[in-house]
Amino acid sequence: MVFIALCQSLLIVLDLFCNLLYPAYETLFYLAKFRRNETYNAQFTIWTTYWIFYSVLYAASKLLYFFPFAYEIRVIVILLMAHPKVEATSKIQRFFVTNPLLLIKLIDMRIRLKQRFDDDWIPALKSFSLIKK
Repeated sequence: MVFIALCQSLLIVLDLFCNLLYPAYETLFYLAKFRRNETYNAQFTIWTTYWIFYSVLYAASKLLYFFPFAYEIRVIVILLMAHPKVEATSKIQRFFVTNPLLLIKLIDMRIRLKQRFDDDWIPALKSFSLIKK
């Protein structure tokens, strides 16, 4: 019981330091550097992308709380995103955001869903009545 509590507290400290405090420091450092030089800095873009994916993973872990090891998986993924040599955020961004095939499939799926909604669901909802005649 003590070992489990110790592991959980160690994971919380690791999560707090490595996934929140260190990236916040780096982001503020590169923001100050960006404002001083008035030039583009790739590291600043990497850290802002990190914060976007961090918030998405945080929300996903809150929605999937029932999934076994959801918190631990989130901590590991965020550690990989925060590590300066791995830079998983740029890899994730290239795959999800700038991948044209994925974007085309997403747009196509949205159009199909809208057509199905307009053709099938709206007429069914309009013909639905709570009072039987």
